[in-house]
Amino acid sequence: MDIDVYRERLGGLAGSECAFSEAELQRRRQATCQRMHEAGLEALLLTSPADIYYLTGYSTFEVSVHTALVMTQDRLTLQVPSIETGPAVACTRIDDIRSYRWENIDEVLDPLIETLSGCHGGIGIEPWQGECDMA
Repeated sequence: MDIDVYRERLGGLAGSECAFSEAELQRRRQATCQRMHEAGLEALLLTSPADIYYLTGYSTFEVSVHTALVMTQDRLTLQVPSIETGPAVACTRIDDIRSYRWENIDEVLDPLIETLSGCHGGIGIEPWQGECDMA
């Protein structure tokens, strides 16, 4: 089945298994947006499972594959491997979930480039370890 069709069919489950209330997620996101604004950042690119969980409620057993969250002042885009589409839909309250197939690197890079291409200010990049770098 096509990944996008699958995600659409799961729409009724969106957020049904989220670990956090909508109010708590909004509080966390607003605090993060405030810090972004203070730092002069237009977007954040997060790859740490802990940080992604903190802002979305998404948790995965697949720590050895790429997962990313792009956060701007008004949008969250979660990128997950296709096998994680179901958990991503059920465990988050995010409208923009993009899945990719492991064997196609363009399905990873192109959506990230598209999402970040409209950002003309600073983009904070948070690696798995260490301090947050500002690009």
